[in-house]
Amino acid sequence: MNHPHIHYPSLQALINTYTNSPLNSRLSPPQKTGCLRAMFLSHGYRTLARHQPSRHHFTVSAMVLSPDLSSFLLCHHRKCQKWIPLGGHLEPNDQSFYDGCLREIEEESAIPRTELVAPTNAHGLVIDLDIHSILPFGSDPEHLHYDLRYLVISNTINIQPPEGDPVRWFALKDAENITGEESTYRLIVKTRHLLTTLCKVD
Repeated sequence: MNHPHIHYPSLQALINTYTNSPLNSRLSPPQKTGCLRAMFLSHGYRTLARHQPSRHHFTVSAMVLSPDLSSFLLCHHRKCQKWIPLGGHLEPNDQSFYDGCLREIEEESAIPRTELVAPTNAHGLVIDLDIHSILPFGSDPEHLHYDLRYLVISNTINIQPPEGDPVRWFALKDAENITGEESTYRLIVKTRHLLTTLCKVD
């Protein structure tokens, strides 16, 4: 899939900011971080700089927090039958990775992007990277998703999922009882740690 508005240097900047962040340094093993960084940049160089076709896809997802930071939003994915973060494929019209993330949140929850804010800057805060395999489905062969995962705060708790998949708020304090998905739980752990850090700074 082509991404005419997104260029390789923007991916480099996102990956470098994430890998050098105190959050990642404290919670992610250096060897795993180095491997993820190399794989993301290699895929990005082929698809964004050289514009080579690939069966693998960039995706974006988000840990969406409620206004009081006590709850987070998950979507029950029909294909995999799991509660997972909101998100999906990067589309050709997306102006940036974060723009694609906001679009996905709005599509899946009906929360207007004007009600969504990044906790640190207008360009979004990546708090996790994930590469996972997608099994063959229909005419689509097995492929990889290169997922950039953002932390986003919603100014409203009103949701009205238009796409059909159930979407609901869960209490952050009860997260252990909600998902057995390792990558989702890792995202929850990082969110808790980041919120604790921000509260200490305040």
